[in-house]
Parts: sequence; structure tokens; C-alpha cells
Amino acid sequence: IADVRTPTMASALTMMIVAIIPLYFVILHLRSMIFKCLNDAGAFLSEKTKAMHSQFVKMLTLQCMVPPAVFVLTMVPNELEHYDVVRQPLVEAMINVVKI
Repeated sequence: IADVRTPTMASALTMMIVAIIPLYFVILHLRSMIFKCLNDAGAFLSEKTKAMHSQFVKMLTLQCMVPPAVFVLTMVPNELEHYDVVRQPLVEAMINVVKI
């Protein structure tokens, strides 16, 4: 197996982790703004529309929380192995299982 631990690979992995984090904070902020707007208009909406908006807010919450969790479970162990902090077969297997 060829060793892919090069400075280029390390910088790419670090950028993948660091560059995407602000995007999730923006989504979380927009979620709170949408939630506030929906609460303000709540008196004028039917029960069916309120349920749909509630489901929309849940979807936005999952959209904010699931990808960072996957990044933490896959990219952080990958970085730890890259810098030879951790070398465990179980961690290597976990990275591939979580990506699926």
C-alpha cells in the first residue's frame, strides 16, 4: 500500500475540516431566523401549515448536526493517524464504516 501521507494531503484534509465549519454555523443561524419568523407568523397559519413548518425546522436542524458529526467521526481520526498520534486498526476500520 502506497503511503499517501504527504504535506499536500495533510493540507487538503485540514482545509476540508476547517473550511466547512463556518458553513454549518451559518445554516444554524439561518435556522434560528427562520424559526423566529415562523413563530411570528404562527397565529395566521393553519395546523397543517404549522406541522409542515415544524418538520422543515427539524430538517434544518438535522442538516446542521449530521454532517459535522460525520466529519468528526471520519476526518479527525484520519488526521490523528496522519500525524501518527493514533495507529489502531479499529480506528482505521471505523473511518470507513462511518463514511458508508
